[in-house]
Amino acid sequence: MTRLRRNRRFFLTAMIPIALVLAGCLPSTGHPARPAGSVGSAFLVRPIRPPVPYRVRLDRIFSPARAETAQFFGPTAGTRLVAVEFTIYGAKRYYSHDADTNATLIGSNSQTYTASLFDTVLECPRFRPTFKIGPGLAATGCVVFDVPDNVGLARIAWTTTLTATSFVWWRG
Repeated sequence: MTRLRRNRRFFLTAMIPIALVLAGCLPSTGHPARPAGSVGSAFLVRPIRPPVPYRVRLDRIFSPARAETAQFFGPTAGTRLVAVEFTIYGAKRYYSHDADTNATLIGSNSQTYTASLFDTVLECPRFRPTFKIGPGLAATGCVVFDVPDNVGLARIAWTTTLTATSFVWWRG
């Protein structure tokens, strides 16, 4: 493949998502285009790579959650742990990914909080470093966040890529 052809392919690949955002087909900010679910609802997620659709359900939210090993880990001063339990199922082929990078908590202050990688809670077990699902299999576990005490939960998001079909969210 010539260099010009590779550059053209890269340019087109980069421009398509930008054009879709400008056309209003994709969310341009962290606000998804589809309606929010409530606790207990499940959404179909369609990752681009690998293209293995699966379902993710938000089962429960524990706020505040109790730290399992408070001696070494746990919330820092002025914060609390929030644990969000998900069940992932329905893949037609085997699929593996990291739940801590998929889940995001959006606070009432519009700030985005990523998962706390080292905290564990008593209310539910964490996902293993990666969840693994396949035909007839499901994985259930928690993603733990460290959130300021004075911030409420506005939304919980699950995303795998920047496409609208893989961005799902629930009201907190």
